[in-house]
Amino acid sequence: MKLGKVTGDVTMTKKADCLDKEKILLVEMEGNYVAALDKAGAKTGDRVLVVMSHAAGRYSMETPSDAVVIAVVEN
Repeated sequence: MKLGKVTGDVTMTKKADCLDKEKILLVEMEGNYVAALDKAGAKTGDRVLVVMSHAAGRYSMETPSDAVVIAVVEN
């Protein structure tokens, strides 16, 4: 798991059917940007907890993903 900050939403004009109901966020982590599925209801500016790689699959069962936002961090 890694901490990051949501810098915005990813807007898609065409996408795979499995992404129809998914919100994808742009998250800055350690100076790099990652597109991550949002499973926590995060908004721009929120600090978030992100799971990466194969662990992300546990939180996005029906949607293939390498990164998933699983929590909004308070402190």
